[in-house]
Amino acid sequence: MIPYLLYVALLLAVCLLFYKLLLQRETFYRLNRYTLLCCLGFCFLIPLIHPPAQWSAQNAEKPISQPVVIQQVQEPPISEVGLEDGPTLKTTLTPEQPKPAQTITAKPTPSFTLSAAQVIKWLLILYWAGVAIFSLNLLVQIGSTLYQAFTNPFITDGRYRIVELNGNKVPCSFFNYIFINPAAYDWDTYSQILLHEKVHAKQLHSLDIMLAELCIIFQWFNPLAWLYRKEIENNLEYLTDTAVLNHADTDRAAYQLSLLKVSAPEFSLRIATNYNQSLLKKRIAMMNAKRSNLHILWKYFTLIPLFCLFICALNQPANSAQSTNSSASFIKPAANNASAYKNFDAEVEGYWFAARDGDNMNMDFKVTTKGHNWNYNSFNVPMKDLSSMPRKQKGDFTLTRDAGTILFNGKFDGDEGLGRFKLKPNKAYVDLLQKEGIEQIEIHELLDLLLTDVQKDYLEKLQKYGYTATKVHDLTAIRYFGGDENDMRFWRAQYKDITLSDLTRIKINKLDSSFVSEMRNAGYPNLTIEQLTSFKLQKITPDYIRSIASARKAGRKQGDTTSLLPPADELLSARNAKVDSAYIRGLISAGYNLTGSQLHSFKAFNITLQFIDSLKTMGYSNLSFANTIGLRGQNVTVDFIKQYRAIGFNDIPAEYLSSFKYYNITPEFIKSYQNMGYKDIKASELVLIKMRGITADYIKSFQSLGYNDIELADIISMKHENITPSFIKGFNDLGFKNVPVKDLILLKTSDVTPEYVSSMKQKGLNSKDLRKYINLKNSFN
Repeated sequence: MIPYLLYVALLLAVCLLFYKLLLQRETFYRLNRYTLLCCLGFCFLIPLIHPPAQWSAQNAEKPISQPVVIQQVQEPPISEVGLEDGPTLKTTLTPEQPKPAQTITAKPTPSFTLSAAQVIKWLLILYWAGVAIFSLNLLVQIGSTLYQAFTNPFITDGRYRIVELNGNKVPCSFFNYIFINPAAYDWDTYSQILLHEKVHAKQLHSLDIMLAELCIIFQWFNPLAWLYRKEIENNLEYLTDTAVLNHADTDRAAYQLSLLKVSAPEFSLRIATNYNQSLLKKRIAMMNAKRSNLHILWKYFTLIPLFCLFICALNQPANSAQSTNSSASFIKPAANNASAYKNFDAEVEGYWFAARDGDNMNMDFKVTTKGHNWNYNSFNVPMKDLSSMPRKQKGDFTLTRDAGTILFNGKFDGDEGLGRFKLKPNKAYVDLLQKEGIEQIEIHELLDLLLTDVQKDYLEKLQKYGYTATKVHDLTAIRYFGGDENDMRFWRAQYKDITLSDLTRIKINKLDSSFVSEMRNAGYPNLTIEQLTSFKLQKITPDYIRSIASARKAGRKQGDTTSLLPPADELLSARNAKVDSAYIRGLISAGYNLTGSQLHSFKAFNITLQFIDSLKTMGYSNLSFANTIGLRGQNVTVDFIKQYRAIGFNDIPAEYLSSFKYYNITPEFIKSYQNMGYKDIKASELVLIKMRGITADYIKSFQSLGYNDIELADIISMKHENITPSFIKGFNDLGFKNVPVKDLILLKTSDVTPEYVSSMKQKGLNSKDLRKYINLKNSFN
């Protein structure tokens, strides 16, 4: 494990150095993105590749010419071993050629000595603790981001969910969620921020950040992993900046200026792609950098021989790796059973603790074979399965089952006892497991099989009904949770493709034939195992189903013959949201005949019958599903509506009420425009005014030029087309006075500027009609 982690760290260092020396200054940002991600994946995969022996610089391990046979040396009976003694394993290594036997006795190591194995053990504990901490940190960040996304006010813009932040926080995005405080920026800056973050979302940049975060989780101790993540993040910003600048409506200078405007002390979460970064100077420099030449693409191809060099120089050759892997398991496929099971000649040893509980013995086991430690707690063993147990003094007793025999030594004091034990596996039983398809078995797993009493005839019954186990855990789990032949037969008849894991899950969740019958009789005959399990966990009963059907019937239109029962997934969604028949009836009477998923959304947004009634008192009846969700999502209340009616602003459409709350269009804001003479201002105009950042100063800037009565619709169009007082003055200087607003807009959309008119005059077109210049301009386009 540790060599693998260090190898990955070395490869990360090489890739980071390669990128910073050769690729960092190149403007092929999209190619750099794929290179960084591929290198990241290769760093974790390359240590697992084993080259052919003839290509490897490592020497393959030579096969042992004389096999070694492991034999057990005769040991004293278990009854002669004291409770205070540690396990001593004696093994004789006997080569096939005659040679004096060598006896190796493991001696206890003094407690104050710190061995290499102990150091490695503690390093691994420290490493996995770090992995757990950083994994938890990532989950907290994701949870916090999603919490903000679904609890803060938002608007939906196509595929994007634009979430409103409060305070001085940096705009950022996480997949299709964009977080921004719209009140903090003018309209131009706001629109550029949105364009920037939409590029992040559209190109799935959050996926790159998540992969970099996973790298940090498993390489948290490596400072270069953190630098690598930073380079990934920087390159994404360069890539996004390029995409924004390529947009037709983006002015390079204005965009670079917006970067300098967007700064705040409160930064967003690390997993989000942030609009504001500490590398502003680099980003602006890269925007203005000369584009890289295609002739430098050779740099990228040098990575392939570099990786091949590492594989051949440092990785074990294929035959050596195969030899190592083939000896890693306790049981492996072999031509004859003797060689496959010889490792089970070593007995499982450890300590036992027991307390009598009626007709059962509650037993705990601690396995200490070959330095390994496993704990097995609270196994109930029937007293009848145990041979006669010693009292007062040490003695032997046994537990014999199909998997093998446990030899106990120890003593009891009353109903409690403790001592040592050994497990002798049953080779015929192991042979049967291999025949069933379980080829690799850890030696301690035999203790699981014995204690859960997985018998031979139980294995045969599983096979009879088509249940296949590939791991010992599959067998012990189904046996532990009480799966019997009736269960095997019944569930196989119901679901032809059921697996042993499915059957175990069924037993864990206490599903039975009666529950299946209840659901069928209630109208759900074709539930999947997952749906059936969810029904059980959500406590969906026939009574609940009937109540929902009855409530839906009340809202059914005449002639409607659709089923009163919602689809299973919709019913689960409604149940999960705690939707009951009373709630459905109330919604139906209010004009809402919703699907299960819509009901779930209503509940999720806490749309109560009282909230609907309060809107009705203000004249908002028969609102659409989307409008109701929007009003509740923006927390539009009766008091909020009344404050607009107090200034005579009545009958605001429901969809604009949500926009008023989102864009902070207050009664004071409306009054300021009413005081400028706009008495009959529309709700839609107010929203556009706020969105485009039209201020009173902007309107007044035209009054000095004689435009005193510009309609709001024209003001909005002028702002949209970026018509400024200087634009109008340019035409005034050329002799065009009091140009109508409609013509100003037409001039701007046709890209007819004072400079263009002046150039045409110099060429001989001296007309007093600006439309001639417009027609001339359009004729060349």
